[in-house]
Amino acid sequence: MPSPEPRSGPQERRVLEALVTLGGSGSSADVNASLNMRPTELHRILSRCVERELITREPHPRRDQPRAPQLLFTVTAAGRARLAERG
Repeated sequence: MPSPEPRSGPQERRVLEALVTLGGSGSSADVNASLNMRPTELHRILSRCVERELITREPHPRRDQPRAPQLLFTVTAAGRARLAERG
């Protein structure tokens, strides 16, 4: 029997909420401006959310400009559904 999909933890939920607050998309710096996490911890959580298809990770449209973010993270329908769940 396959194991059920793990529920998002409180840190994943905070990241999803931060992205929704940003309008659904943002760079890791945008997300971290409201969460104030260690960059390595945030990267780990963002990567886990991508693996679980709660968010997408794409090249940032402004990545070619000096000091611009390299990646853009966007909440998926599955991520929004996860936020709608209790707990």
